[in-house]
Amino acid sequence: EKVEVNLSVETLRILVDYDDTYTKDQYKQLCTDIYQIVDGQIPVATYFTRDGDFKQYDLEIIVYDNMELEDVRIATIYKTSNMESYKYQDYSEPIDSDLAYQLTHPQEDDVDANSEGNYWDGGGNE
Repeated sequence: EKVEVNLSVETLRILVDYDDTYTKDQYKQLCTDIYQIVDGQIPVATYFTRDGDFKQYDLEIIVYDNMELEDVRIATIYKTSNMESYKYQDYSEPIDSDLAYQLTHPQEDDVDANSEGNYWDGGGNE
């Protein structure tokens, strides 16, 4: 639907605002398809892979849907010149579900301790 391409500070960044009806798997496939298009036009092995002491560009492909939605989907493929191959990440889903739950659902003991003033508030020790 909308594509923006930036080359700044040694990173080629491609931002794709796409259809909010796509599924998780379709977003992953779209990221992979865009990566293959880039590789066909600007070979990743030549321009995005370190060759000895000569550092090359980094590559980021970011696909997202309607930012107005409550459940926005953001997925990315990224590759630094030091990486052998790209990595895919869906930022809409936590890598560690247990940790995400702990961060978004504090324990009652933590809340009670905080209300009793047992946590450092960032101030000095007056």
